[in-house]
Amino acid sequence: MGGNKFISSEPKSGLSPEEMRNLGDKIDSLKNRIDELNGERLEIKAEMALKNKFISPEQEKELFDLVNSSEDLYKRYHRGERTEDLLAGLESYYQSFMQKRNEIFFDPNFLPKNEKADNPGGEFKGKSSSFQKQAGSFRDVREAGGTDIMENKIASAGEERAAKKTAKQKKEAGEKKIEAELKIDDNLIIRRAEEIKQKRLRGDKGFEGEKIDEILRRQGIEPMTPAAEEFMDKWDRNTAESELRKEIRKGEKKGGTSADLAKQDLEKSVSGKSELVPKKDIVGEASDFRAAEKEVERMKELARLGAEITLSKITNYEELWAQTEQEGDEKFKQKTRELWKEFAVHGKIGKKKDGKIGVLNFTDLDGNSSLGLLELAGISTKNLEHLEHGKYKEGKINVDTGERHGVILEDGGKTVFIDHHSDESEKDSSATKFTYDLLVSLGLLEKQDYLDRLVEFVTQEDNKNYPGGERYFKNYGRNLLGLKDRIKFKHLLEFFKEEHRPHEVLQAKELKKMELFKISKQTKIAVEKSLAELERIKDKGAIIETPRYGQIVVDLDKKIPFGFDAIRYAGYQTYLGWSPAVNSFFLFSVSPITDSFSQGKKIRGTMLIKPMSDTVPLTVTLKEVLTALTDGKLEPTGELAEFLEKEGQKKKAEQILPPEKMEIFEKVGKEFCKALLEGASWDGYSEEKKLKTLEIQTDVFLTKQLRKSNLVGEDKIAEVVESWVKKISG
Repeated sequence: MGGNKFISSEPKSGLSPEEMRNLGDKIDSLKNRIDELNGERLEIKAEMALKNKFISPEQEKELFDLVNSSEDLYKRYHRGERTEDLLAGLESYYQSFMQKRNEIFFDPNFLPKNEKADNPGGEFKGKSSSFQKQAGSFRDVREAGGTDIMENKIASAGEERAAKKTAKQKKEAGEKKIEAELKIDDNLIIRRAEEIKQKRLRGDKGFEGEKIDEILRRQGIEPMTPAAEEFMDKWDRNTAESELRKEIRKGEKKGGTSADLAKQDLEKSVSGKSELVPKKDIVGEASDFRAAEKEVERMKELARLGAEITLSKITNYEELWAQTEQEGDEKFKQKTRELWKEFAVHGKIGKKKDGKIGVLNFTDLDGNSSLGLLELAGISTKNLEHLEHGKYKEGKINVDTGERHGVILEDGGKTVFIDHHSDESEKDSSATKFTYDLLVSLGLLEKQDYLDRLVEFVTQEDNKNYPGGERYFKNYGRNLLGLKDRIKFKHLLEFFKEEHRPHEVLQAKELKKMELFKISKQTKIAVEKSLAELERIKDKGAIIETPRYGQIVVDLDKKIPFGFDAIRYAGYQTYLGWSPAVNSFFLFSVSPITDSFSQGKKIRGTMLIKPMSDTVPLTVTLKEVLTALTDGKLEPTGELAEFLEKEGQKKKAEQILPPEKMEIFEKVGKEFCKALLEGASWDGYSEEKKLKTLEIQTDVFLTKQLRKSNLVGEDKIAEVVESWVKKISG
C-alpha cells in the first residue's frame, strides 16, 4: 500500500476519532450512489441505446471502461482500508463517471448546479437524430415530459425486482447479525448441522461410516433405513448446537462472545489502544460480504444476458411499453415466455429401432431437469431437437450441449448455450444450476428451498460426487440415486417438495406413485449383475494397482451396467470401460485425470470419454492407456493379459493393412462365419470341434479373398488373417 496509512489503526492520520467513525458511513453512502448508476439500469439503457443506433459502440465502450476502472478502489475498500485518499479517490471517480454519463445520456438532475444552465432543454447528445427517425413515437413520449426512452419501461425489466432483492438482503443480513450477538441463531444451528451431515456422508475423520453405524445400533436402529435417517438428522442438530455452545462459552471466558470481541477490537483501534484480540470473526464477516457481493454481481450479469436473449428476438419494441414499472416488468417476462421457444439438448446414445447406434430422443438427468425448470417457468420446450453430445444448433437455445461454460450468447443473442462441458467447467457446475439461476435472475422463477435441493442433487449426480453415494448402491433399485435417469421431472419436483432424501429407501407405494415400480425391479437386477460381474472381473485379473489412480477396474466390452457407481461401492477408485466394438471408452476416477491420449475428451477433470456417438475408429489402444495410467509399470494377468495380446496382434496387422481395409475384411469374415454357423449341419460336433472347424474354414475363406485383392504380399497374408480369425471367433 506504500505510504498510504489505515485510519482505523493510525489515530494520527489527520482525522479525529469522530471524523474517522463517520468515514465508513461516508464511503458507504458514496459507494451506494455509484452502485446505483453502475447497475442493471445503466447496462440495459446503454444496450438498448446501442441497438437503436442512438449511441456509438465507442461511446458505450468509453462508459463501461470508466465503470470498470473503479475496481481498484473497491478492492481497497473491501480489504478494510479506510483512508482520506480512498475517500478522495471515490469522490473523484464519481464526478468523472457523472461527467461521462451525461455526455452520453443527458440528465440535468445529475449535473452540478453551475453546469445545468449550459445544457439546453434536456436534448440527448450523440446520434439522437438517427434514433428519432427510427422511433418517432418514442420521441413524442420523451418530449411530452416523460423520462428518456432508455429510462422507460423497457429498462424497468428486472429493475424493481433487483432493488427489492437488495433491500431484502440488507435487511436479512442486519437481522442475522443482531440475532447472532444475542443468542445462537437457529440458522447457525441449521448450517452447522448441514456441515456435520456432509462430514458424516463423506466419512470424514471422526464421522466414519462404521462409527455412525455403531451409534445407530446402540440405539437399536438398523443403519440405512428411514428410521436411521430420522435419528441421524436429530443427532446432527444436537451435535451442531453443542459445538456452537462450546464456542460461545470459550469466547465468554476470553471476555465475551465472538461478536463482543469483534466490537471491542474495533473500539480499541479507534482509541489508539493496542491489545491482542481475535480477529477471525471480522475477517470472516468481510469474506462473507465479498462473497455475497460477488453473487449479486453474478446474478445481475445473468439477468443482463437473459434480457439480451429476449431483446434479440423482439421485432417491435413498442410491445414493451407500459404505464408502470411493474407492468413493464410483467410484459418483459411475458415476451420472454413467448419468444424462448426453439431448444436443443443432447440425446442419449444407444441402439435405435433399426438396430443402429445413434442419438435417442431422450436425455439424461441434467438435460431433463434443465428443460423441466424452463417448463416450470412457463416456457414451452415442445420445439425440441435431440443432438449428439457436444453438438449445437445455431438460432436455438442449446441446453447441456455445445462445449461451453455457463450462459453464453452468440450471434447477438440468437444462439444460446446453457452448458458446463468446456475446459473451465468444474465439478460444482451443471446445466440445471445455470438454468435455475438464469430463470431466478429474470424473475421467471422464485427461489425455493425444494428447488435449491433439487438443483444441488442434479449437480452432484451429474458430477458423480453425491456425498457418500457409494454407500447406498445396493439400494439403487429403491432410491433416487439409482432411478434418477428414469424419473419424470414432475415426479422429481414432488420428490423434493415432500422433502424426501435422494438416498432414502422408497416404499412400493411411493415407487408406484412416481411410475418407477417396474423400473425399480429392472434396476435391482442391474445392481446384482454389476456386483456379480465385478466379482468375475476380480477373479480374472482385470483389476490393477496404480500409484496415482488407486485400483483401476478394467471393464472389457463394458459388462458392468452401473460402471463407476458399482466399483466405488466395492471400494475401488477408478473405472475404465473399454468397448472397441462401438469405438468407445469411459475413464472415471475419484482422482484428477492428468493423462491425455490421442482420443478421448476430458470432462471436469475426473472423466475422460470417447463416446459411442464418435464414430471415428478407436485407434488408441488399451495397452497405451494402461501403460500411461500405471506410469509404465503395467503387469497384466489373466483375462486382461489375453486381451492385450490379441490387441497387439490386431495392431500389428493394421500396420500392414490400412484400418479401413481391415474393417471391410473383418465384416466379410463375420458374415461368412455367421452363415456357416447357421447354415451347416453340426450334428455330432462338440463345441470345441465346432469352434475349431469355424476358425479353419474362416481362415481359408479370408486367405482366398485377400489373395484376390492383391493388397498385401504373400508373406504377410497369414499374419493378417490370423488376427482377423482370433477377433471373429473371440
